[in-house]
Amino acid sequence: MKNLIKRTAIIWMAFVIMLAMMPVLGTLTGGMLPAGEVYAEEQEVDVTTPDGFKFHLWIGSSGASVALRGYTGSATEIILPTSVTYGGKTYKASDEGFWIDKEAFSGNTKIKKVAVPHGYEAISEGAFKGCSSLTEIAIGDSVSYLSSDIFDDCSKLTTYYYSGTNITGSESAGVQAVINSGLGQYANGQPRSGVTVYTISGSVVDKAVQEINNGSTNGNKIKVVSSSDPYSLIKIESVGEDGTPYGKGASESVVDKALRSLSSESDPKGTVFGLLQARITKVTKTSLTVKWKKVSGAKKYLIYGNKCGKKNKLIKQTSVNGTSKVFKKVAGKKVKKGTYYKFVIVAIDSKGKVISTSKIVHAATKGGKFGNDKKVTTKAKKNKVSIKKGKTFKLKAKAVPQSKKFKVQRHRAVKYESSNPAVATVSSKGVIKGKKKGTCYVYAYAQVGVFAKVKVTVK
Repeated sequence: MKNLIKRTAIIWMAFVIMLAMMPVLGTLTGGMLPAGEVYAEEQEVDVTTPDGFKFHLWIGSSGASVALRGYTGSATEIILPTSVTYGGKTYKASDEGFWIDKEAFSGNTKIKKVAVPHGYEAISEGAFKGCSSLTEIAIGDSVSYLSSDIFDDCSKLTTYYYSGTNITGSESAGVQAVINSGLGQYANGQPRSGVTVYTISGSVVDKAVQEINNGSTNGNKIKVVSSSDPYSLIKIESVGEDGTPYGKGASESVVDKALRSLSSESDPKGTVFGLLQARITKVTKTSLTVKWKKVSGAKKYLIYGNKCGKKNKLIKQTSVNGTSKVFKKVAGKKVKKGTYYKFVIVAIDSKGKVISTSKIVHAATKGGKFGNDKKVTTKAKKNKVSIKKGKTFKLKAKAVPQSKKFKVQRHRAVKYESSNPAVATVSSKGVIKGKKKGTCYVYAYAQVGVFAKVKVTVK
């Protein structure tokens, strides 16, 4: 009996110790729940975002713990997501605490710049091991754990931003762990020269910088900067959330490069009609007026244009705050009579990111043999369609010229777009299909920007 009581006491003691150690073990392993994030587990799922980030979620009654475990996207310069959605609920890094799991980006030879925003708590073993093209990384101040081997064999890493002032590493404590990771435990555990570590001013950081600068750094540098957001110090030329350079979230520099290199007059994937509704509203022999709809959150609008023709690449004309612009010069030359011109509008937010990119609009100036369309008609009565789920309706949209005297040179046919494909889709031939109960709109738009807005109700 005494032995049984003794064994029972030992088992209970071990159980209590295990419970006490769970938060610590979760942090050290990188594959378990981080400290302070132990939930009563109800569900464990994998989620891949549209832009290729692979997450693993432990969802419990009190929230979720989220690990970033991989990346399959094509972008070379990335800002890590600060939220992930599953089952109709969005889990935010600022609320839940995210971390980068061990070897999450290991062996990715394409990524060049990475920003780890506020909300991530840890970066685990070998997270960026073998990322041979990585040149810059910036880590926000919420990271409280860094493995010292996260940049193994990152031979091109030369710039490293960090804003935390209280951090621990697996081999060193304090900011020293950051310095170890930033300066690099590269091939064969040897530091590589030429790395610059930028840290945010603070007593702990200042002491670490002083200590490192007084010692041997193998040609490396440690500098103090004042920005509270280190990931804002590196220029991330990211693509949009839809994976294109024209979609929401793309960098201004990326959309600029993409538009200037277009070799086709077809609307590229990622451009949208419904948000900006770009159109050319007035033409004379020597001018064109371009208008668009005001977009919520837009700080400015970029306007690109040129003469129509595949050989005439789009050129940035100007940047404005309003929603219209009269052009008497395009691509640096006076507007000519009887000539077709094309324009694209890009809405940019206060952070220099794309909100939306318009379709390409085309119009001819007066004084020649060509004209423009004045409206778009459809087979829908009063531009309203009511269909059942799974059923279809063909719009048969038609662009109507302003005058029979002037021919409209077609750079593209009437195009279609649904405001909510989850409710109803529309094909390239104008066939609407009900997907689920609800209401949305389908736009049928001509090359000059005039359009028919059709209300679609799915029963």
